[in-house]
Amino acid sequence: MSGAVLQVVWGVGGITASVVHGDGEVLARLEVDPAAVAAECARAVDAGGVPVEAVELSAMPGLVAVGADGSPVATVVGDHPDTSPDAGWLTDRLPGKASDWQAAVGAAPAADWLLAKLSWLHRSDADAWAGMSLALTPLAWLALALGGAAATDAADAAATGAWADGSYRGDLLAIVDADLPWDGMLPAVVAEGGSLGTWRGIPIRCGGPGRPR
Repeated sequence: MSGAVLQVVWGVGGITASVVHGDGEVLARLEVDPAAVAAECARAVDAGGVPVEAVELSAMPGLVAVGADGSPVATVVGDHPDTSPDAGWLTDRLPGKASDWQAAVGAAPAADWLLAKLSWLHRSDADAWAGMSLALTPLAWLALALGGAAATDAADAAATGAWADGSYRGDLLAIVDADLPWDGMLPAVVAEGGSLGTWRGIPIRCGGPGRPR
């Protein structure tokens, strides 16, 4: 790739937006407020001083609970709060415990799963839970905040703890709350290399550090 790309990465230290030339040179890098992703990505592109031909998104697992107005009502990403008790609670909800989870989604519950973050939010913040219209991964939130779709790829969806065989497992989501209409609340999943929408006419896709282009 010869042109520059905008890489938006949500890692342990927060969100960064970097304009990276095709030869790997970083032309600009800014810290990004999760509530102002689009505006601060625009600042990064302006600081880079060159056109970008794609936006690449990557993010750690977690939960961004989005309200009806499109803004986050809760962000649960990383190790604080500690959601390992929720992973243990989820494990115990199936008769065969870890082995049943392995059979269902290929892994035992982990603290960084979106499902574990949902469990924590459900028991810890009734107002945020009541106000949640979408339960997104951090990557899907970045796509939505940039004006694209609330979408991600299968690799990211697998870290929800509820994705298997090409669809979300409503029965596993119902363990946390059987009354929510989970259909349509989680990110849409695009094919590998598929588009997550556009930002300023520029295609958005999964990619960046640690991800194949």
